Amino acid sequence: MHTLPVSRFPHGEPPYQPELWNKLHSSLRATHNCYTYMLNDLYKVPRIYGKPQPGFFVDSTMKLADPFKRLSCSEIKKGVKTDNPHIKHFNLKKGRSTRCSSNYYKGFMMVSPGNDYHFARQDNRMIRVYRAIHKDINLEKLVLVPNVKHLIKIFLHYSQKHIPEIVKLSRQFRPICESDKARLRHIVKFSKTWSHKPGGTDATDKDADGNIIIDPEKANWDYSKKGGINYNVNCCYFSLPSNNIAHTYSSGIPHMTTNKSKKNNPHDIRNNLSVDRNVDSKYERLLKSVCK
Repeated sequence: MHTLPVSRFPHGEPPYQPELWNKLHSSLRATHNCYTYMLNDLYKVPRIYGKPQPGFFVDSTMKLADPFKRLSCSEIKKGVKTDNPHIKHFNLKKGRSTRCSSNYYKGFMMVSPGNDYHFARQDNRMIRVYRAIHKDINLEKLVLVPNVKHLIKIFLHYSQKHIPEIVKLSRQFRPICESDKARLRHIVKFSKTWSHKPGGTDATDKDADGNIIIDPEKANWDYSKKGGINYNVNCCYFSLPSNNIAHTYSSGIPHMTTNKSKKNNPHDIRNNLSVDRNVDSKYERLLKSVCK
């Protein structure tokens, strides 16, 4: 199994933090969907008018005469780009091989034509490791020695403790490693997994088969056997800015009886969702140095 390339250093892939999305009170959880999740836009208050839809931030897709036409790759992509003209998109072939710029990360779009759309995003699971190491250093439970073998063992220990599912996943594709460095490199390779939030339900890193999503084009997005929808058409990739360098925009459905459309304030987005440049980049750089 091949993983998709990640952004250039400093990386922009956000931490996988389902606990921040899944433990919300009902109105918050219900009004944040796959679109807000891909954009990493978790607001402190419920979304105005309910779950955001691509294009509704500027009302563009409301003007389509045929509502089912909107549920196609081209129209959903148009809605995303209209809301966020500053983000880039790639076709499937280019998106698989392209590395996003520093401080950017990939999103992925698929549709069930005429029925629904869905989005996923690429995460950095190692951030949980970085923050655990940093916390223990601050609590004086850990001292890092400037020795490569020591640092490798620290990263391996904290990976096993804080992202055991990624360690297990890495072993499935390379059960025998000849050295600690090779083991760590393999864990890092499989730490850039994908996640999504189906509608108003929980954020998850699993596909319809219950497997961790390594490659969104090869994941199973058919939820029809569970009473859901089969997202059977892969559309494109997006290059999305980390929240700490640029806003992304989405809103609830505008009020249908007036010409006015209130919008959520992007400044109300929670600020603990993205990469922490003072912490995460420091350990990312350290990890890169010991794995080279």
